[in-house]
Amino acid sequence: VSRSVSGGAVKLAVELSSQGNENALSFSLSFDPAVLRNPRATPGVDGSTAQLNINTSQASAGRLGLLLALPSGQSFAVGDRELLLVDFDVMPSVEATTIDFSDQPIPREILDIGTNSLAATWTPATINLPVGYEADVAPRPFGSRDGTITIEDWIQAGRFIAVLDTPQTASNEFQRIDCSPRACGDGRLSLADWVQAGRYAAGFDTVTAACGPNNVITDLSAYTTQNSTSARMISAQNDTFISGQNGSLLITLAADGSENAFGFSLNYDADLLTFLNVSLGANATDATLYVNDRNKSNGRIGVILALPAGQIFSINDRQLLLVNFAAKPNTNIVTTVTFDDAVIVREAVDVDANTLPTAWSAATITIQTPTAIEGTDHGLPASFELGQNYPNPFNPSTSISFAVPHASRVTIKVFNLLGKEVATLVDQTFAAGRFQTTWDAVDMESGVYFYRMQAEGFVKIRKLLLVQ
Repeated sequence: VSRSVSGGAVKLAVELSSQGNENALSFSLSFDPAVLRNPRATPGVDGSTAQLNINTSQASAGRLGLLLALPSGQSFAVGDRELLLVDFDVMPSVEATTIDFSDQPIPREILDIGTNSLAATWTPATINLPVGYEADVAPRPFGSRDGTITIEDWIQAGRFIAVLDTPQTASNEFQRIDCSPRACGDGRLSLADWVQAGRYAAGFDTVTAACGPNNVITDLSAYTTQNSTSARMISAQNDTFISGQNGSLLITLAADGSENAFGFSLNYDADLLTFLNVSLGANATDATLYVNDRNKSNGRIGVILALPAGQIFSINDRQLLLVNFAAKPNTNIVTTVTFDDAVIVREAVDVDANTLPTAWSAATITIQTPTAIEGTDHGLPASFELGQNYPNPFNPSTSISFAVPHASRVTIKVFNLLGKEVATLVDQTFAAGRFQTTWDAVDMESGVYFYRMQAEGFVKIRKLLLVQ
């Protein structure tokens, strides 16, 4: 007996080592009906002229009866002969199963052209079943093999997509996680696979037996979703960092309301910026985040994040992530942070695990010595705060203190009595802490001015008096 396994099916070839005098054979195949179901038999290459009778009366109990006979007076030629092909549907709940010969419902017997019984040896087949189900990857390496996809599978799938774990081809982990598109994957591990695994875990799609390639394809160029003209854009926002201090790079999405998940790599100058961590932005607090920082010392990190299955980012500009760095001390320089595919391929995916064309916009980071803005050391605040300037009245400069309870973008602007903006003192992202900025009004006229702080939903306005 020979066998092959493909996707959710097993094909069994029943072969005869013929002595040249065999005319007819009868036998039964016994199998585990919890693993192999719906047996179908057809003549093989060397049995195409034979009469085939099939008894499926005990198939539900794991027994299939078969009788194959050549026309009267004919015999099988000497050598290995393919008599029958038997197909089974696979319910992959074990790693291997055996198909053996038996005598129920049809007894084993081989006859020559004179209907004399011939002695024979009957050899069973063991079938390895590294098939499992699409997205069934926890526990490693074979998954649960019970057809149930859980949040644990989705979490493990995310680790594969973030390149935190490497799938084993010997246990077909690659094949099982490569579940998008649903027709047996596409030979690559991508963000769409993670989203599809989430759909299985949420019960949105019916789980199917694993199929498709069991290793990566060599050319991924056809799968790029980069599109410089797309209205959908992932942007790293330009910012100013203070040398020797921590700064937060804001990653935003210009959403059209169909996006569920994103993946990308960031490339930065590791001599100027030290990567600290990544936190979810204000509009992505329900998302699950994975960060691959194994190459951070070389200025590369990979990020994937996804909302729960079926959820989308609402239309308009969305704050996705804050990427936190420490800026090199005693530095005044401009550097860039760009998107690329070095760790994780750039990709945007909708709720149905379809990839979406996306434009990607890099950021310019200006690193300055701490002259205009200085941190203070009074512990982390519990809320946004804007202090009264000091001195007040002042001439020609005054200091303004403010507090940030968590990483946020802050603006502080100065307006005259007519409401006209006359100065922008702060416009950047801050980590949690207490800070101070200075307004040098040497070129301004004496009078009353107002300064306003905005951060997320916080707005505070105070009055100051310049006396020249």
